[in-house]
This record gives sequence, structure tokens and C-alpha cells, in this order.
Amino acid sequence: MREVRREKIEVHVGVICFRLSSVGELDVLVGRRAETKELYPGYWDTGGGALNEGEDFRDAAERKLSEEFSVQAKILEPVSDFRIPLEGDSQLIIPGVKFICLFERYTRGDEPVIQSEDFSEVRWQPINALDELELIPGEPTDAQQDILAAAALFLQPEPGDEPRESA
Repeated sequence: MREVRREKIEVHVGVICFRLSSVGELDVLVGRRAETKELYPGYWDTGGGALNEGEDFRDAAERKLSEEFSVQAKILEPVSDFRIPLEGDSQLIIPGVKFICLFERYTRGDEPVIQSEDFSEVRWQPINALDELELIPGEPTDAQQDILAAAALFLQPEPGDEPRESA
């Protein structure tokens, strides 16, 4: 039997989508948050957002990649949890889970396309050039730490397997 008291809270999913570039570098998909955003306007982010009612984390991750960047990806595994602190709200934090994703294809055209008002720019950024971007800070880790940790997991082959490659 379920508990009597249930509260609805906002919960988010984050995505860190990788591909291997034509020159063999590992790239991560990033978008610059629109200046109209309340949280972290103008900062670079890897995408994500609120779960819809009845949606699980993996479905939300697939939906957010498609909605925000017109990208279809294989959702591989969770890499970290995160918290978005809120001020002046009854919900003091928004909890979330970030997933490593492997780029499969574009759903519109042959490059990422911004599909929402959340971002003003989108691109594939080489992992070794993350310092060029002002990535969003975070709790307990910032976006750059999460991307690098996800890259390490992504590149680590399973015992007996070859390293992962993107489509």
C-alpha cells in the first residue's frame, strides 16, 4: 500500500551526448543557454530539463535531445546526480540525474538544430577544448567535471570489448 501523503516535485534529467569526430576526437554536444533563461543565461550546457508526468529518466533524456537539438542518441548509463538550487521557491532544489548518450543521427538535416527557446547556439565541442566555454556551475559538480567524468566512462571499454564508437 502506498503512503498517504504524496508531494509533486520538479525533477530533471541531464544529457551528455558524445560522438567521435571525423579526425577521431571525442566531441560533446553543447548549447548556449538563451539570454532569456532565468537560470544561467548565456552559459553553455549539455541539455536536459524537467520530466513529464509518467515519464522515466531515459525517455525524458531521449525527448530532451530531440526537442532541444534535433538529435537521436542511444542513452547508455547514468553518470551523476545533480541539484539545481532555487531561491524564493517552496521547492529549494531541483534534483536530477545525468546520462551518458551516444550520438546516433540527426532528426532534421545533417547537423544539430535548435528546436527550443532554451538555447541560442549549439555545436559539437572537442573534449580537449572545454576551457573555451563558460559552462554552467553546479552542485555537487560543475558541467565541465561531469563531462570529463562521463568521457572517461564512455571511453573505458567493458572487459573484452573494443572502445565505443559513434555512428
